[in-house]
Amino acid sequence: MLCSLNEETAHKLIEEKEKFNTLRSEHIDLQERLFLKAKQITEDTNYNKETEVQIAKLKQEIDQVEKEVNLKSEQKADEDKIFLEETKKNRSLCQKKSALVAKMQFIEDHYDYSTNVKDIPIELFRTI
Repeated sequence: MLCSLNEETAHKLIEEKEKFNTLRSEHIDLQERLFLKAKQITEDTNYNKETEVQIAKLKQEIDQVEKEVNLKSEQKADEDKIFLEETKKNRSLCQKKSALVAKMQFIEDHYDYSTNVKDIPIELFRTI
């Protein structure tokens, strides 16, 4: 009986040692995984901070470029307005010029220079 009790106790001791070794190896694995995860979290946090800094810089650049684009758009709109006004003015002046040229041509075509020459005193031609 003592022998069987001794064998039974030895058998239980072996089982408990195996359980302990299994638990210890799992504990070591978990500690390693925890350490790696903590390291990864630290790296990710640093990367996120760097990324946030880069994003902030890019946002500033984008804001600056948007301001420039808005300013240039406003300038372009003003220039377009001035261009339209100048085009209308030019068109109007061209129409006036065409009318005056046509009027001058009509006068030159239909004006009788001979009748007016008679009315001019001869002394004027002598002084010239």
